[in-house]
Amino acid sequence: MLQDQLFAKHIELMREILPRLTKVGMLVDRASGDCRVVESAGRRASRIFGTVFIDYRVVTATRSSRRPDVLLPCPAALLFNNRGLHYDNAVRLRIPFTSFVTANLPLGVLFAYGSSFT
Repeated sequence: MLQDQLFAKHIELMREILPRLTKVGMLVDRASGDCRVVESAGRRASRIFGTVFIDYRVVTATRSSRRPDVLLPCPAALLFNNRGLHYDNAVRLRIPFTSFVTANLPLGVLFAYGSSFT
């Protein structure tokens, strides 16, 4: 799966934009098998880059009190179908938001980096 390799690239690109990047948040749907793979890759990539990984589990509706420097959505159907709401909240909270999906992005996404579906 390519998605699990992209998390490190997102952190690398964000480091160029925000050199003092210390906390990376991810919206996580624990019911999605693909999301569990990407979450695990995100934890590994965060350790490699010396950043703190913060998971925001959307299925259990728990939220961390820690504020991330950047927020990435896990590529899962639940999150994709509600991406507009997540992006709007990230913009409102002034948290840079990136995407693994490069098509049909809502206004406010800082950048998208991922595989092409075409």
